[in-house]
Amino acid sequence: MTQPIDSTNTRLVAILTQGRGTDGSLGAEAQTCSIPADRFRLALANAPLRDPSYDRAAFDRAVRLEYLSIEDADGPDNELDSVQMRALYVSIQAGYIEGADSVGSFAKLIGSETTAVAQTARVRALSDAERIRKAVTSPFLFPYDSTDPVLLSCDRQGRTEVEDLGDGRVIAATVYRVLYQANSDTTYDP
Repeated sequence: MTQPIDSTNTRLVAILTQGRGTDGSLGAEAQTCSIPADRFRLALANAPLRDPSYDRAAFDRAVRLEYLSIEDADGPDNELDSVQMRALYVSIQAGYIEGADSVGSFAKLIGSETTAVAQTARVRALSDAERIRKAVTSPFLFPYDSTDPVLLSCDRQGRTEVEDLGDGRVIAATVYRVLYQANSDTTYDP
């Protein structure tokens, strides 16, 4: 058995770090929205990016999924119904290095990004936030009807917030609402 959040976590990790859809196997629309593999890296041991002891060399473009809350979607469910709708809220956070360290080996520069752009971590953070939004909210990349629970949609809730942590580290965080359909006959247990 799996836990109810496992399918969401697996899907988000595949979109953010493993290049889901980049090979064209999910169609041209999915390929357009996809993020190349290794653009982002998972946070080390899912450690909080706000932790001042987080390894600086692994901070730039590290992503962390922080699960915030879960609720019945669109009002209380009838527990006797075989289908249960849930809304899961998750914060997708990405770390960036700025300033002097961004010109060295700490920044993970991609494509046309230059040293000047790297020094403006907020530009990279907000640009990446839009790239992430496009990918995780895409109906061609996110929903997956053969999982249990069934993933239905992922929508951004509000704006992306950029937070200066000091010491040349910045985090961009965006909250998303994941709608999924659980089967009341399934025991979701590890």
